[in-house]
Amino acid sequence: MNPSFFYNMYRKFFKGALMALSLSFALFFVNTASAANIILSPPKFEFEANPGDTIKEIIRIRNSGTEDIELTSTAQDFIAGSETGQPEFVSDSSSAFSIASWIEVNGGKKTVIKAGEKVEIFFTITVPTDAEPGGHYGVVFFSPPANTDDAQVATIERIGSLVLVRVSGEIKEEGSLSDFETYSKESDKLVDVENLNKKSFFENLPVDFAVRFHNTGNVHLKPKGKIEIKNFGKPVEDIGVKVELKNGVPVSREIVDYIPVNGSEGNILADSFRRFDTKFQGQAFWYKNEDGSKEVRWKRFSFGHYEATLTLDYGTKKETIVKEIGFWIVPWKEIVLGIIIFIALIFGLIQYNKWNKKRLEKKFRKMFEEEDNKKIDKKQ
Repeated sequence: MNPSFFYNMYRKFFKGALMALSLSFALFFVNTASAANIILSPPKFEFEANPGDTIKEIIRIRNSGTEDIELTSTAQDFIAGSETGQPEFVSDSSSAFSIASWIEVNGGKKTVIKAGEKVEIFFTITVPTDAEPGGHYGVVFFSPPANTDDAQVATIERIGSLVLVRVSGEIKEEGSLSDFETYSKESDKLVDVENLNKKSFFENLPVDFAVRFHNTGNVHLKPKGKIEIKNFGKPVEDIGVKVELKNGVPVSREIVDYIPVNGSEGNILADSFRRFDTKFQGQAFWYKNEDGSKEVRWKRFSFGHYEATLTLDYGTKKETIVKEIGFWIVPWKEIVLGIIIFIALIFGLIQYNKWNKKRLEKKFRKMFEEEDNKKIDKKQ
């Protein structure tokens, strides 16, 4: 059958859409009742330092509320909390990647920010002379006085900037691709890639990809890459959207012939795993709205066997990993529906021809009978 027939049936009877964006390191709120009035920038610092160095930087905080607010600063270490990039904050860490004890904020003093005002808060990182080479990870938190609700339970509200320091020395940038799989979107909420419902046969788009990387070195890595897709050996074009970032903020978008991996430039902490999720959603195109703005939409019909090739670069030396997997997209429900409709049309056509044949036979029989009757009348 003509594939365009299935495409038209697909558009007529079935539609769907699913979009997502991977979580990257950013601001962290534990309760937003008052923290919503505090605007902090930047959300993340990344430094390179030598043992014995002193780093001085500024965090800018704006109080957008209508009341003055007093903030207390604290420094904590963080570790990889989940494979999706969410950190876990820890106290009194004895880890080789600890940094909290190196940080001093605002001379240890509390900070009062008047309503509507913006302040600059200085912090200092003093790297010990015997600091372990590699990555060290912490966060500078700011929190107002604890609130107490009717049940007399204290609620802590805080907001912070992440701090990642790369200490020079015997740096080990090592890692490996642990998994590159397609999986069922029904298991999208699971964190462990081992527990994902891996599959290679899909009824329709989108197809979800999981890219899981194991950082076995002693410093954080920021792998970036792309997934290129072929359909029966032919490259599929316009399948991804590349987002250009400036200071962590998206400034432009471009439709490209690949699916970006870790386009948000998330870090993988030393000695940890991280999973990057992305999707094959079809072929992208720009759609112009009535107000003149443009947005990306997707042509979602797909059929056949696909090969997906992942190319992933990591580290300062740009080590490259390449892996290929295959999967099928067969919209069997639409195909079955098309076959049923086709059979119904053929059956209907056959029945119509039979009926029409009988109708014509009856018509001609009547005509012949009338002619015979006329001839008999004339003889009489």
